Amino acid sequence: MNQQNMAVLVNVIGAVESGGQVYGQRDYAAYALPYTNSLIEHTITLGWAQNYGNEGRKLILMILDKIGETAFREIDKDGSIYAMRFHDWEKERWKPTDAQRKVLVALITTKAGKECQDELFSRVMEQFIEDCAAKYTTNVKAQMMYCEIRHLGGVSAVNRIFDRLNGNYDLDSILASLIRDQKDTTSGNQVGDQKFWSRHVKCRAFIEQYAVSEDTQQKEGETMAKSAADKACDWMEACARDNSHGYDQVYRWGEKGDYDCSAAVITAYEKAGVPVKTKGATYTGNMKGVFLKCGFRDITSQVNLSTGAGLKRGDVLLNTSHHTALYCGNGQEVEASINEKGTATGGKPGDQTGREFLIRSYRNYPWNCVLRYGEGGSGSGSATEGGCYMFTVQEVQKGSQGASVLLLQRLLRGMGYRDADKKVLERDGDFGSKTEYALKTFQKKQGLDADGIAGTKTWGAMIGL
Repeated sequence: MNQQNMAVLVNVIGAVESGGQVYGQRDYAAYALPYTNSLIEHTITLGWAQNYGNEGRKLILMILDKIGETAFREIDKDGSIYAMRFHDWEKERWKPTDAQRKVLVALITTKAGKECQDELFSRVMEQFIEDCAAKYTTNVKAQMMYCEIRHLGGVSAVNRIFDRLNGNYDLDSILASLIRDQKDTTSGNQVGDQKFWSRHVKCRAFIEQYAVSEDTQQKEGETMAKSAADKACDWMEACARDNSHGYDQVYRWGEKGDYDCSAAVITAYEKAGVPVKTKGATYTGNMKGVFLKCGFRDITSQVNLSTGAGLKRGDVLLNTSHHTALYCGNGQEVEASINEKGTATGGKPGDQTGREFLIRSYRNYPWNCVLRYGEGGSGSGSATEGGCYMFTVQEVQKGSQGASVLLLQRLLRGMGYRDADKKVLERDGDFGSKTEYALKTFQKKQGLDADGIAGTKTWGAMIGL
């Protein structure tokens, strides 16, 4: 489930748990005494997601971890909440005093407390989604209903509802299975009972309205990739048609309007929103390595370099020792080439010949590498279900950014791996030292080479490629 749909899931369950069934609304200060929600809830419930008992204690531990003991004790002045951090709240049937309740609410409504509430919910949902995918379906809308039902009634309840579906996971079928609970007396845990019915109906309506389907996700991903490639080509083609842009290797980053071949291609994608220059691409010799880290894939083996067959608009044509250009479609390429003197430096600013920065027919320079944006990365693998393509993952390491890094962080978090300071990994799509530490810890535990690079073997151990 992508981040957009995870945000939808937060808004859906937040609405029905503590938000008055208003989409996007949730009560971070929610606090329930024992037996308020259920006769089997023997201790308190904390936060908008109704974290009962030891889940609430886990939330408090996360807040402590996030803000540190000093800041925590400034709120918990008598230390009574701190003292309960390792107790079993459920077994002891802890009922906080009014003073303790005020401290607990103060903790969970701090900025860190709100962040931890969202983080804990997402962590729990990631496990639910993984379980649903393994046992039932990867359909996004069905997974959201699975999460809603399991969050309300637990594993046995959601299994009962989904086992009845016999592989038909549309939302109407799920509701039909839920309503059967109203006549089922075999279990006291009836998540489909009338008292919960408005909740399920609301969830279904919100999911239908806001969830993004797998097909839409794929189309949006293709559109984003296509947009970056098009924007890069558009910028290069505009430069080629504007005589104020020529070729120079001294003033090569546009200081006087001129570029050399690599600076032009790097700038084109940087302007298109792909941070290749930011991440260190400076010349043909290091372009390949940096571009691969930024979401490009080496597709050299998939095209005919002699004829250009198989090339797509926005493909980076690269000779790692000498030259680079962009393929712009219709058998053409666009590039910064050479100045009016036939040299790399010493010419006048601007295009003096009409061919310093130009669009020309494709030719094999010779290129020794072709890079394509938005379709995975080097060392990528694919995950499938029933032979159907689901996603690709690219080889990533420190300095990498993008969807594959985000997936890596989510998987590491879900398995409990933390950074060197024992803190929960951020899911920001940016592979830094914290992610590297967690990955190396995972690799050591799996008996892999702990090089901090998520390549084929590491992905295979992690998601079964």
